[in-house]
Amino acid sequence: LGAFLASYTGVLLSETSVPLWRSTPLLGPLFFSSGVSTGVALLTLFGKGRIKGTLGYRLEVVDNIAIGVEMLTLLFFLLQLKSFGVENAILVHYPALFWIGVVIIGLVIPFILNFSGIYRFRTAGVSSISILSAVLILIGGFILRYVVVVSPQL
Repeated sequence: LGAFLASYTGVLLSETSVPLWRSTPLLGPLFFSSGVSTGVALLTLFGKGRIKGTLGYRLEVVDNIAIGVEMLTLLFFLLQLKSFGVENAILVHYPALFWIGVVIIGLVIPFILNFSGIYRFRTAGVSSISILSAVLILIGGFILRYVVVVSPQL
């Protein structure tokens, strides 16, 4: 439900007159994939102590797929904005926040942590690495929404 709500926000933003938002149809898919990833991260945080074995393994796999889809969607989103000449709204106003907060902290590090932890879940529950990954994903998801929504308004 949360992922669909997040994607609906992206679809609504793309129907406005702000050039950054209306120049690409990828806001909905970007917010959807980010919503799936942040939703799984929240499940991981709230399920600490209750998630065991294969359920944890499946959550990590789904999260890595969502992060991979989000990375690809973000790449195509930036390429499409560049073709329209409006990528500067994000990359000029918040370049460090975008590259460090969204890409590195919110996507790359959790992807690596999840990938290294997928095999851990076959025998154990939620580990501290999984908790760290979930927190980083939630921080990155918030920063993504902040940068996309606020930067065109500056």
